[in-house]
Amino acid sequence: MSDLNLLPALKQQIRREKQRLRRNLSKVQQRTAAHQLARRVASSLPYLRARRVALYWPCQGEINPLPLLSVGRSSLPKQWYLPVVGQQSMVFYPYEPGQSLIPNRYGIPEPPHGGSGIPVWMLDLVLVPLVAFDANRNRLGMGGGFYDRCFQSSRTAVKAPYLMGVAHDIQIVDDLPTEEWDITLQAVATERRWY
Repeated sequence: MSDLNLLPALKQQIRREKQRLRRNLSKVQQRTAAHQLARRVASSLPYLRARRVALYWPCQGEINPLPLLSVGRSSLPKQWYLPVVGQQSMVFYPYEPGQSLIPNRYGIPEPPHGGSGIPVWMLDLVLVPLVAFDANRNRLGMGGGFYDRCFQSSRTAVKAPYLMGVAHDIQIVDDLPTEEWDITLQAVATERRWY
């Protein structure tokens, strides 16, 4: 069996282990990490320069980026966006803190979505959830490929958003196996440090 045939099984093994670790964090650990992450991201140059910021609604132990909404509102004005997941695609729609959301087929809250959403090239900063990452900023997601497909064209685009992975520090691995369609992030922020 070639190394290529082993990749999906290896990715799945890493995915299961890191999902277990982040789900086992206590509520206090989750809350503390989220606020530390918000302070770290809010002081970063990509965030300070961004007007249109996309984040996500956390699920299954993902680090919560939502405290950034209150940190960000006290600095430069931001326009916020959340992803809306289709069958094979993902589009970002405006979000106002406190607005009513609708659960999607995965149970993840999304903003009401009429129209076409914002083109991804118009976003300045995207906080990207992940299951595992390495120091080279390679990302392993939940396995649906939504972020990889959504931002595939940004590899060669003249104007593309800054893709910042956000995670708990325990989600790092030494060397993450990658495939040609996997996107490399510009940075990864955790509650403890930058990569």
